[in-house]
Amino acid sequence: MRKVHPVLLVLAGLCLAAYGFSSVAAATSNASVTITFTILPAEELTITPSSIDFGDVVPETPTAATAVTVTARCNQTYELTYTATDFTSGSYTVPVGRLSYDGGTTPFSSSGTIATGLMGENVFNYQYVLEVTWDDYAASGYSGSVTYTLTPTP
Repeated sequence: MRKVHPVLLVLAGLCLAAYGFSSVAAATSNASVTITFTILPAEELTITPSSIDFGDVVPETPTAATAVTVTARCNQTYELTYTATDFTSGSYTVPVGRLSYDGGTTPFSSSGTIATGLMGENVFNYQYVLEVTWDDYAASGYSGSVTYTLTPTP
């Protein structure tokens, strides 16, 4: 059997060690994913409470109702409007102008704009106050409505 020279063994070991432990730049590769989506237009309008009963009212005595909260949500700019009807009981009518929305200062008209150019969630709080006059006929069961409309304006 042949003897391997110790110097050759040391040289071979040093070469292997140098090659095996040297820092070799690791190859890298990148890949990416493209993500796309569409946000659909959406809007939501809620009103609480959905009905109000002023009960018995007396002429020239302002009567307040529970606060009305209108919540408008839209992911585009929008316009919030209202239409209001007169109050009727059979053939008798009380004009909608007897109803105010800010605690008795500003009366409703038959229609109006509440807000324009808003986006996201907005909450509007109203204090409805009804004040009938001596010219309004005494009758029971008067009813009317205020309808709020949210219209996107993209």
